[in-house]
Amino acid sequence: MWDFSLKHVKVDNKVYATDKEKAEALNKQFTPVFTKSNNTSDLPDKGPSPYPAIDDLHISTSGVIKQLKKLQTNKASGPDEIPARMLQDYAEELAPMITHIFQQSYTSGQLPKDLLAFTRKARNQSQPTTDLSRLPA
Repeated sequence: MWDFSLKHVKVDNKVYATDKEKAEALNKQFTPVFTKSNNTSDLPDKGPSPYPAIDDLHISTSGVIKQLKKLQTNKASGPDEIPARMLQDYAEELAPMITHIFQQSYTSGQLPKDLLAFTRKARNQSQPTTDLSRLPA
């Protein structure tokens, strides 16, 4: 079995050995990078965008069918675990519902709650933990 535990963590020439010290040192090191700030005054002004604004997006059933038909059936399923072959074979039947979900999601700017909960659950099951408290000693 592989051991990916950190024996020591060195920050600013100081070595941390206990789990608590290592966790605090890593937290101190990375928190400023990932902390969200509402202060946008320090962002540079890039001026107006050189790209044209996107008009209202209309997702069409025919476009969804086209994309479903182009799925690569030799690739692994996504977090929904629906095989690409099934999506491809039943594209005409599924496309109206998928189109509605996509258009509603785009228009509202939100994923449907059930879909959001499902994708979070799938992601949590398939991703290794990054919780420092769960690192082996």
